[in-house]
Amino acid sequence: HALFAESINMIPSPGFETGMPEPWYVYHTGDYKVVGDPKSAHSGTYYSSFSWRKPPGRGAYSALWTGSRREEHRHFKVYPGVDYRIGIWAKGTGAFNMWVVNYSKSGRFMSTDFGKTRTLTDQWTRHERTWKPQEYIYGALLCLAVRDQTVAQFDDAEFSYDDEKFTPPESPSMQVVPAVEAVDATFKLYLNDKPFDSPARIFYGEQALAIE
Repeated sequence: HALFAESINMIPSPGFETGMPEPWYVYHTGDYKVVGDPKSAHSGTYYSSFSWRKPPGRGAYSALWTGSRREEHRHFKVYPGVDYRIGIWAKGTGAFNMWVVNYSKSGRFMSTDFGKTRTLTDQWTRHERTWKPQEYIYGALLCLAVRDQTVAQFDDAEFSYDDEKFTPPESPSMQVVPAVEAVDATFKLYLNDKPFDSPARIFYGEQALAIE
């Protein structure tokens, strides 16, 4: 599953390891709990259990979200044209979908990308999809929508981007200036495998500096 070399996961508590239900959120209906059992979890100590419960009416559904749709600060910041990887380990009986709920820059609901239906088995299985926001989409939530009578266990969720290919504009950064003193020598300076002969902007994280 190594689609991305270096991925940044935007989901808070993706493996439910806080032992608390937040920030995952039941939308409409569903029986949700966090279970502490390292022998049964896919990894770590905790995993989630989510069971279908009959929705109250037409247009409603049984689903577990990565945050409340009414709280903009819960929305993942996403950018049009960037590839995102969505995945989760799951087991149980029944089936589910990994919906991506789309929002505008102002937080207005725009659309839902439903994806395909995934069948659960009694073994932990990795379910994965890629998603690319359309123009005007700058926010997203992951929604695990379960089908009738489904009883699911979820662990190790992912909503990530490849930080070798994309750096969000809000990432911390700084300006660096090349300054090397050399006596009776010529050299070339490289920053992240590119010639470093003028001021450059770098983002927080590991950088590679080389002298030739």
